[in-house]
Amino acid sequence: MRGGSERYSGSRRKEGEYRSEFQRDRDRVLYSDEFRRLSGVTQVVSATEGDVFHNRLTHSLKVAQVGRRMAESIIQKSSSDLLKACGGPDPDVVETAGLAHDLGHPPFGHGGEAAISRAMRDSGLDEGFEGNPQSFRIVTRLAVRYSEQEPPGLDLTRASLNAILKYPWPWEKTAVNDDKWGAYREDGDCFEWARDSEDPREERRSVEAELMDWADDITYAVHDLEDFYRAGLIPLERLNARGSDGSSGLKTPEIKRVAEVLQEEERDLTEDLTKVEEGLVSLIDPYFLPLDAPFDGRRQQREALRTAASALITRFINAISLREPKGKDERLVKIDEEAELDVKLLKALTKHYVIQHPRVVSIRAGQRRMLETLFSIYVEVIGSKKHRDRALLPQAIQDRRDSGDSSQRLAADLLASRTERQVVQTYQRLMGVGTSPVSYFDV
Repeated sequence: MRGGSERYSGSRRKEGEYRSEFQRDRDRVLYSDEFRRLSGVTQVVSATEGDVFHNRLTHSLKVAQVGRRMAESIIQKSSSDLLKACGGPDPDVVETAGLAHDLGHPPFGHGGEAAISRAMRDSGLDEGFEGNPQSFRIVTRLAVRYSEQEPPGLDLTRASLNAILKYPWPWEKTAVNDDKWGAYREDGDCFEWARDSEDPREERRSVEAELMDWADDITYAVHDLEDFYRAGLIPLERLNARGSDGSSGLKTPEIKRVAEVLQEEERDLTEDLTKVEEGLVSLIDPYFLPLDAPFDGRRQQREALRTAASALITRFINAISLREPKGKDERLVKIDEEAELDVKLLKALTKHYVIQHPRVVSIRAGQRRMLETLFSIYVEVIGSKKHRDRALLPQAIQDRRDSGDSSQRLAADLLASRTERQVVQTYQRLMGVGTSPVSYFDV
């Protein structure tokens, strides 16, 4: 890990180096094996379900792009004194965080995350598993950059590591922080090093981490709505209406029905049903009003989707500003309340129409069972002294059997490093239903 106590040491260029250290951080994440794996990992539905859907790789690329544009926009419209008080942002650091924020995301989305965590806790490791500390673990310990570097990791600067820490506190404090945290106990030394330039009494995120988090929300909200309208799961054509006189902004029966469901199920939206209805109408009109029929691929629909996505992302980027840091937990980035509600509504639409769809729920049940079964097998094999059993493990895990990490943690690392295709094929082979024992190699 690089960088001195001075936070922006990474913005400098060493003699003979054409990149700053922050630019080098970004390149190292982009070229890592762990980043490439994300092309085979679920965003909302399985990466193998169809080419129309975003996967974790395309999602991360968009988070990085939107985050960088937000950082550049804030720099342009903020005074130098305010930028200094907030400690940034640096566009390269925000982009690095966007690329890296989902490196630890396991196969099969948040259902897979919950399955691995439950299996770990059932086996006696109370800390469990969560994607955010797994991302931090990858960039600081698991990824390989130099042959003699200890710990391995990508050797990132403090600023980039802090930007990846969306939840900059240890697991012990999750009871009051919605079951999210930044680093596992095993990685506490790396966490303390990364937070060395911050006041250890504070849990405030860096300004780059806040921008990355908002970029994550924006891209998830917008591109998932687009994906599932194209897939026929989100009926935008039933959510918008135009009156006989050409007027728009009407509350359709579908708007009223969905608003009641969202207002009841999504407690963090608002208790005002009328506000939910009006919020949905303001999102559909004017952005999606031209979409008056199910998606069939016609040029008019594709143009309308591109225009709507661009307009929404631009609006959400412009909805933020920096503010003077005051309380230790207060945000450094202020988000317009209406924009924040609109992003929540867009995400809630995907949850209602897609994530809670019976077909998707039933698929997730089977995916969880595969992960739980493989976890149990791997914990047993990692602890075995038989060479025949150890041969079931990828070489990267065999190399780390004496690292001091528990069998549960190593098994979780293994599963979280797999694509969904690898999980399915490994499960089939171990259950005796695979077609060929040498059809591919776990490397």
